[in-house]
Amino acid sequence: MALAQHHGVPTRLLDWSESPLVAAYFAAFSASNVVSENERIESKQISVIFLRNHGDIDIAIVNAPRHGNTFLRSQKGLFTYFPRANEYFLKNRAWPSLEDLAVTDEKPRVALGRVTLPSDQATELLKLLYDFGISRLSMMPSLDNAAKEFHYVRTLFG
Repeated sequence: MALAQHHGVPTRLLDWSESPLVAAYFAAFSASNVVSENERIESKQISVIFLRNHGDIDIAIVNAPRHGNTFLRSQKGLFTYFPRANEYFLKNRAWPSLEDLAVTDEKPRVALGRVTLPSDQATELLKLLYDFGISRLSMMPSLDNAAKEFHYVRTLFG
């Protein structure tokens, strides 16, 4: 299921990165001037959400084997799911959101944090990330992405 999710097949898994730099890349890329204007996501802010465990929570981590998937290994990917999602749905008539899972009536189970940046700073963030070796080519190494890297760098840096 994790590999299917990673390749775009809809599942109940939520994909994360252990690296805040990788998460920042994915948040910034679609809002930057690197993508064409008709593909660009229009929003005022880009965000990276982080999760910190507070002990006993109802979120399970799926450890997908990274050795056989270069993209997953490069992106430091991992997946989570809510084992009691069906029970939640039957009780609430809606699937749980990440925020629903993070808080119970008694206390927070998970500390969620959000780091935001104005969308007009997305391209500058991608420049900084490139200096740290974070680009589409480094996270999704392929001949196709190697060929696109020159255009990407020229668009970022002029």
